[in-house]
Amino acid sequence: MKAALVVHRVTRDIEHNVCTMLSAVQDAARAEAELILFAEMASTGFINGDDPERDRAIAEPIPGPTTDRLAVSAREHGAWIGAGMFERDDPALYDSAVLIDPTGRIRLTYRRMQPNWRTRDADPDTYRLGDRVTAAETPFGRVAFLLCGDLFTQGGAQHDPVTENDILEPAMATQQMFDYYSHTKNARPIFDK
Repeated sequence: MKAALVVHRVTRDIEHNVCTMLSAVQDAARAEAELILFAEMASTGFINGDDPERDRAIAEPIPGPTTDRLAVSAREHGAWIGAGMFERDDPALYDSAVLIDPTGRIRLTYRRMQPNWRTRDADPDTYRLGDRVTAAETPFGRVAFLLCGDLFTQGGAQHDPVTENDILEPAMATQQMFDYYSHTKNARPIFDK
């Protein structure tokens, strides 16, 4: 299976960002990618969670306008698409990710569990955290998301274990070795539980 890891310039213009994403899907599909992955908050850019009124206007429901457009693109190109989203599930806001299958169906929605995506002063009743790692079965194996700090702070028996075999690392795109375990002294026990 061929995967495309897309890192695009994100601007304040969400429509421009979504069009860039759709163009990247088309380019990746032409290059025969079957799985096309975008970064965290790919359509909006990273939001720090200090202005709920502004952030509610930017965030989108899942499903919503951006996931609908990605679903059409997934169907057109017969590809799986994974993308980070700034999700609005009124009244809550989440740092989320979706996996869309080649039929355009959302197969997985994940909400970041680690709190450092929001500011210290952000209202936790508005800027909420997910509470579980879920997975979807795909033709290329079982797939789950972890976003940024989740990779290092996922802990406790309430979550399915994550192992080194479960990670599609950025190193795959750069062909450089990267030691995820080097970032925290607690990573190895989390992965190996």
